[in-house]
Amino acid sequence: MRTNPAPPAEGTVLYAEDHCALRWPLIFHAVFWPILLAAATIVLIVTGNPDLSFLPLIPLAGTGYGIIGLRINRPVGIRITTSAVSIGGVRRPHRRHGGHPSGDPGALPPATAQRTKVFSCPWPAIRDIEVVTDRGRMKELARSWRDGRTMTLGTLRAPYMTAALVIQVDLSCATVPDFRAPDTRRYWFKPSRPGPFRVSPTWYAPTRRPAELRAALAAVNISRVQ
Repeated sequence: MRTNPAPPAEGTVLYAEDHCALRWPLIFHAVFWPILLAAATIVLIVTGNPDLSFLPLIPLAGTGYGIIGLRINRPVGIRITTSAVSIGGVRRPHRRHGGHPSGDPGALPPATAQRTKVFSCPWPAIRDIEVVTDRGRMKELARSWRDGRTMTLGTLRAPYMTAALVIQVDLSCATVPDFRAPDTRRYWFKPSRPGPFRVSPTWYAPTRRPAELRAALAAVNISRVQ
């Protein structure tokens, strides 16, 4: 006799995507420019020609762009379970709440570190969820990460992203990491001061596998109906 399969257990992972912000152009910059910088440096040393001292300048700038971009965007991931959807640093559970073991508010990270933290929302509090690939919508999302001088939390934009998971959430039920409070003492010599931020009700994270992500969302909707 044929029986229906048992429903998935609560919290079962239905979709997991790590390093979802690392598309090939960003990886290319992180690899190509350091190689070119090394080659230019070798040429400069071997020739000993001071007129060629400009050669490493452009590769040096490109190396900084590639490595910094890779480091900032590498933690971003997506987790979809039967109970919730999470984006951000999902591979590091100890960062889930965004706090610090010492409990010192001063030890909290600035809002610019939001890609390393986890934003999570249970399914009942998700008002809408979709995978966006339209170029016009992607441009709108890329602009929404900042409202004037205020950073919007939950908007995990990334260079060269062509698809994104977009989630409309009820912030009263969502889990948002803690960040260092904005610094109102705007000293010119304190560039690392935390700036103002607010939590956006529209979250998004880039994805490299939009078709698979859509299939996972469809499976979740079917199981919720059943």
